[in-house]
Amino acid sequence: MNDELIQMFPAYDTGSAFTFLNWGTEAVLFFAQLELPLLTGLMTIISALGTQIVFVPVLLFITWLIDDRQGLKMSLLLIISAWLNLYMNSLFKQLLPLVPSPNTLLSLVFYVSLAGYLSKKYFKDHQGKMSFYPKPLLTVLLLLIAFSGLYLGLNNPFEIIYGWLLGGIILVIYFFAVPRLEKLFFSLERRIKNISAAALVLIMNALYPQGIALSALFLGSCLGYSINAGQESLQKKGGFLPCLIRITSGFLGAALLYFVLGLILPGEGSLFGNFPLWGASSPYNELGLFIHFCLFGLWFFAGAPLFFKRMDLSGLSKDSGEKH
Repeated sequence: MNDELIQMFPAYDTGSAFTFLNWGTEAVLFFAQLELPLLTGLMTIISALGTQIVFVPVLLFITWLIDDRQGLKMSLLLIISAWLNLYMNSLFKQLLPLVPSPNTLLSLVFYVSLAGYLSKKYFKDHQGKMSFYPKPLLTVLLLLIAFSGLYLGLNNPFEIIYGWLLGGIILVIYFFAVPRLEKLFFSLERRIKNISAAALVLIMNALYPQGIALSALFLGSCLGYSINAGQESLQKKGGFLPCLIRITSGFLGAALLYFVLGLILPGEGSLFGNFPLWGASSPYNELGLFIHFCLFGLWFFAGAPLFFKRMDLSGLSKDSGEKH
């Protein structure tokens, strides 16, 4: 964190329309010159709270143990937010020497949507209205994540503000427009839903081909949920041990899938890397990446839940008739 970081943030041309950004660069360089190992370690841990290290386990916990439909909604929200962040970077990088801070944007979207869901589900008054919302705790957490990015040199203050702005717009759409679209979408028959998801993925890939991993994960998640729809919903009627086995087997299955696909599909780590057109420079690398992440989505929302039911780990009561 010091000399290398300082070289990453050159001053902007004083004749540029963006000379005000020098202030943000100076703020980053100020923290880069500090030598506080304990604070650096703490900020590294806090920064991780705004990454997939936390997002993925929490979303899968919700999907596999609480509410698979809510898990899908929040997963798609995060995937779209991450894709929009990348797309906005590519779209405006020539016009504006700023990019939205991914940690700031995604942590805002994730934690606000998570807090809203948990508050509605577990904190209701006698009229069914939300009685508690952890606004102070949420504010402190988001500010700490933003500060950690500044302290570690990941972002300057304007990138953090840009991330908050874009994340706020996404959340407004999520809370006010998505509920109406959700009712319409889930009322469609399965084939129409799958075609709609595939069409959206085609648009995403046409607009920003470099985001193919995110669009593949989006498609796999939608198809996986569609495959599992109409089955008995995973319920939380099992005890602690079945839930623990469910989570453990789900993550082990994902790890095994990652390892096996890495060996089979085109790419640097493939067992068939010595074959023509299958190594690190293979023209099929993007296709392999798409298949890889699409299968991840399928595992998360179809493979794992169906495995739980097959192995009697779903926690379903024998007379359960709940349907999606």
